[in-house]
Amino acid sequence: MSWLRIFEHLLPDAAAWRLRAGKAIRAFFEGLTGAPADVRDFIDLVHEDLFPSTTRFLPEWERQFALSGVGSDADRRQQLSAAWQASGGQSPRYLQDVLQAAGFDLYVHECWDPGATPRAPYDPRLYTTEPVVGTVQCGEALAQCGETTAQCNGFLVNDPGYLVNLNLTPIAPPPVPDDSARWPFFIYIGAESFPNLANVPASRRAELEQLLLRICPAQQWIVTLINWT
Repeated sequence: MSWLRIFEHLLPDAAAWRLRAGKAIRAFFEGLTGAPADVRDFIDLVHEDLFPSTTRFLPEWERQFALSGVGSDADRRQQLSAAWQASGGQSPRYLQDVLQAAGFDLYVHECWDPGATPRAPYDPRLYTTEPVVGTVQCGEALAQCGETTAQCNGFLVNDPGYLVNLNLTPIAPPPVPDDSARWPFFIYIGAESFPNLANVPASRRAELEQLLLRICPAQQWIVTLINWT
């Protein structure tokens, strides 16, 4: 039903109020029909702001959920949708669902080796690299302009394959423990079959690491079995 018809039903039932064609009163109410439609359209848009796929305020929602805002518009909306749906949890399945909802084809593997008898955890030293630390001195080849590590007295650290505290201090990442009693505190993030590497775009590395540090239990070492493409 049009707004003009609605107005006709609301007006008094008298000849003076009948909205016949050509009458000035009809032209007046025809002019009013746009106002309710504008209100309806505005309210519809406000309602759509409540959904990641249609919101007009994507940057504002990203700040609300502490998201990076990096990537295409479709990727950003997918990341927002995943954060919006997250209800909290610590199980491997929950963590895996959050990662996949954010657009990462990743799987979470627990520490226990199903082939070990008696029951035993994986040895994380087989799936990580010990961190190597050194310094760059002025005049060395690595200190030349254009090198990614061209900082005098900057520490060089190889990628150990597990997440560490990136606090920008000259402190070496901790070594992988030799004590097998600590190995149950490792979880592994990679391809569907352990220990295969999953492919993840290098452009999304910071986003993934931030997400893992946010959702994974704080007592776990996070081993990333990932090939950064």
